[in-house]
Amino acid sequence: METKNNFSLHRKPHRIITPPERKTLPSPPASGERDQAPAASTVTPISTTTTTSFSPSFSSSTADELPQSLLNLKRRLEGTQHHSSLATVKLTNKDYERCYDKILATFRRFDYLSQKELLIIRMPSVAHDNFIWSLGIAIHEKLRDLGRQNEQVLSFTNRISNMASGKRSLRENGIKIKERMPDAQFAYKGAKCPGVVIEVALTQNGKRLAKIAQEYIYYSNAAIQVVICVNLNSGKDSTISVWKPGRATIPDTDEVELVYDEVVKREAFRIADGSPVNKGALTLHLHDFATEKFRQGIPNLSFSIPYSDMAKMLNDAEEYDHDLNAESEEEQTTSWGKKRPPASDSGAEEMTEQDKERLEDEATAAMDKLDARDETYEGDAKGKKEERPAKKRAQSARNCASS
Repeated sequence: METKNNFSLHRKPHRIITPPERKTLPSPPASGERDQAPAASTVTPISTTTTTSFSPSFSSSTADELPQSLLNLKRRLEGTQHHSSLATVKLTNKDYERCYDKILATFRRFDYLSQKELLIIRMPSVAHDNFIWSLGIAIHEKLRDLGRQNEQVLSFTNRISNMASGKRSLRENGIKIKERMPDAQFAYKGAKCPGVVIEVALTQNGKRLAKIAQEYIYYSNAAIQVVICVNLNSGKDSTISVWKPGRATIPDTDEVELVYDEVVKREAFRIADGSPVNKGALTLHLHDFATEKFRQGIPNLSFSIPYSDMAKMLNDAEEYDHDLNAESEEEQTTSWGKKRPPASDSGAEEMTEQDKERLEDEATAAMDKLDARDETYEGDAKGKKEERPAKKRAQSARNCASS
């Protein structure tokens, strides 16, 4: 079992950086940062705070099995090209557990707040997803470079993987409080929590990103050691913040408490006009990716990704998004010759009917052959007339083919 970090989680009401003291489940955040929960079975109105074109992440294969509130949300989002990055809907814990697989197949990206019974649907744009992918690849390559250049850390870096947007349960005292799907997460093989988590937001309130970062650190008991928060903006600065756990001595005691350090405070890596910021870089250390249990004897080497590289990732992602969504004035040409239309939706059913007709013809031909083969059959010993056995077997097969 993974060892706990050696500091207690004391909370003092006057300390903003730690949750307030409580004996029950965690209380909601301050009213200024509180997620507004809509009434049961209703959908929070979707704003159009951004003109970026989105591709809602849902499929229709399981929609008819979802609760009505989610069906209403799905219908509302279908065909929508411009909407906010978040939509919320009330959903009981029971319905969430029962329908989790269906929700995952339909929406794919979401968070769930168990105490508030609130499902948060996240709808990233093509630019959003491509930026995350590029940043994840860059971190992965930097790790591999360190391993290739330093044999002492090769086995360590080889055990770190990008777990992408997998589900992450946030618990306290064994009770699941929330479930989140970070945009990217790097985990050491064998660890129960990722060491580094990345959250990317589009025109999202910076306070909400800070709150999410603190929750990752707090509910993992600092096993999540770095939370990278990236705020993507069009027409404004795009920024990066980095949060890490820290220790602070409780006044008038010898005990320490867990605190949250914003070691990088909303630094711009691309300015409003799309130009890169040529100074500064995202710097990570090997010890950020695993707890003390797994990194003993490993030198704490570092690597950096320049802000100018991150700006290029975002510019490329936005350009790719624009190209995919641009309306072509002319139909795309192809060198493959004349195009054959795809099969109709009823193609599978039509093929089934064709198969039945073919089997029917084959069965008829076989019956004709068996008629001749059974001409010598005279019935049973008592002289009772009976259908010839070969013909009887063929008739049975024919019935199966036509059923």
